[in-house]
Amino acid sequence: SISKVSRARSSVVQVCTSSSALVRGARRAGSPILASMFCACARLAGLPVPSFADSETTLAELKDRVAKTLEFIATVPAEAFKDAEALTITLKAGPRELSFPASDYYHLFAVPNFYFHMSTCYAILRANGVEIGKTDFLGA
Repeated sequence: SISKVSRARSSVVQVCTSSSALVRGARRAGSPILASMFCACARLAGLPVPSFADSETTLAELKDRVAKTLEFIATVPAEAFKDAEALTITLKAGPRELSFPASDYYHLFAVPNFYFHMSTCYAILRANGVEIGKTDFLGA
């Protein structure tokens, strides 16, 4: 159920702060992860999705973007998700418009999307010689 979202919010923050190796990635690899987190959080809380410039060119700028994302997520109180199950989430995916009951959005779109981008980022980093392993991916 969507009541799990507030716990998931904590998990997302933990993943982002503990997987510091992911921050070492290029902007192209890291931005979709950040976007999937704040978009899902905002949509499920019934808030407008914030817009962050996608223009980072340095590691310091990428770290600032991670910090902004975590700051936004931290501002959304758990109570904001109280009525999330009643929501219908609509978003654009390329030329298509997708609509989901909130539970389907969370379980069938947002979570898989987050892990798709996180694992892709991990693979890009590994392919480019960054020495990270399974414990970095898992946040252990």
